[in-house]
Amino acid sequence: MKNKLLLLVFAFVLIHNNGMKAQCASGTVRMNYYHVTSGAGTYADPGLGDIEYGFCLTLNGFFERQTNWAHGIFVAWKDIPLGVQISQGLTGEQTSQHGSRVWTWIDSLRARQLNLPGVGYYVDDGDKNPRNNYGDNGLGTPNATFPGLSPFCFVANYTCGAPTLFRPWVTVTGDGTTGAWKNPSCSGDVIKSSSGGPLNDGILVVCGLVLPLNLIRFDGYNKNGVNYIQWKGIADNEFSHYELEKRNSNSTAFYNVQNFNSPIVASEHQEHSIQYMDSQIDNSINYYRLKMVEKNNTFVYSKIIAIVNASKNSFQNAEVFPNPADETVNIGFPDAKALTAYTIEILDISGKSIQTSTVNVKGSNQLHMLDVEKLGTGVYFLKLNKENEAGKMYKFVKK
Repeated sequence: MKNKLLLLVFAFVLIHNNGMKAQCASGTVRMNYYHVTSGAGTYADPGLGDIEYGFCLTLNGFFERQTNWAHGIFVAWKDIPLGVQISQGLTGEQTSQHGSRVWTWIDSLRARQLNLPGVGYYVDDGDKNPRNNYGDNGLGTPNATFPGLSPFCFVANYTCGAPTLFRPWVTVTGDGTTGAWKNPSCSGDVIKSSSGGPLNDGILVVCGLVLPLNLIRFDGYNKNGVNYIQWKGIADNEFSHYELEKRNSNSTAFYNVQNFNSPIVASEHQEHSIQYMDSQIDNSINYYRLKMVEKNNTFVYSKIIAIVNASKNSFQNAEVFPNPADETVNIGFPDAKALTAYTIEILDISGKSIQTSTVNVKGSNQLHMLDVEKLGTGVYFLKLNKENEAGKMYKFVKK
């Protein structure tokens, strides 16, 4: 790339902790079975059709901080993937390890009615309202064990929609948040599946190609002649790196700007943020996309974003209105003492040219009406090119 010494580029990574901190509970979650209509349920061969998978938590221990006993074992509302139904597994309802109370299944409807934090198993004294009784204090104190308890099992059902990666998460709480004690010392330990499934890693991939990455945000803006591109994501240990690619409005080919290795985080499900600052702006509009690459070199592209840089030419402003537009866009041209030819080009958000026309302008207060009725709803760019001058870009929305 030319003028490397003049290229101002920097990137930084921010790591956000999503609150996965062990407080009291210890145990394991295993995906103990799965059924798919077809496919293997892997990254290479996703499962398709009707999906069912079962998973179980084995509770090994619970630290009874300030006499706070184990009380809830459930899938939190926020951890239930969109479209998934959670129901009771084969084991889980049982007498508590210590005392006469019972671990009882509370379905989603009842859990909502009781304002519980998720669907699953709660210690109950027989009235189906676990909020008014104490938990299971196991054997020993303060480090209680639960050798007599069977695994707490769940069943998840899903009909294929969007490509999805399933890794069950189960939360264990003390009764400071779900029972009678008012002690919040053990407000929730999240334990994710680590074994079972097609590759014995606790993961099931369904309904299409899925990268081990959730791209939460990708956008950008221009300020003082510099383009800022920023994105957020959550990656697991199969993700390799990002490649930021760029092109301008005079080119159809993207080129690599810089690679960004997968950020080092304390756990797989921590959010990371990356920002790139690009001062090498050589046109009025620049397009960017991310190439997201797995460790096995499988990759997908993000959406394309466009950043307009109005300060890169001295083209006298025209007026483009109304915005949003319905059937026509009006272009009010700057005064022209001599006959001046303008090329009018409409591009979509990816930079693809949709239509081109030419108009000759002379005099003041010249207005041209451009028919956009056949354009689909969305965001477009109107590019005006004038004889012997760099063009200027105007953004508008088609209703």
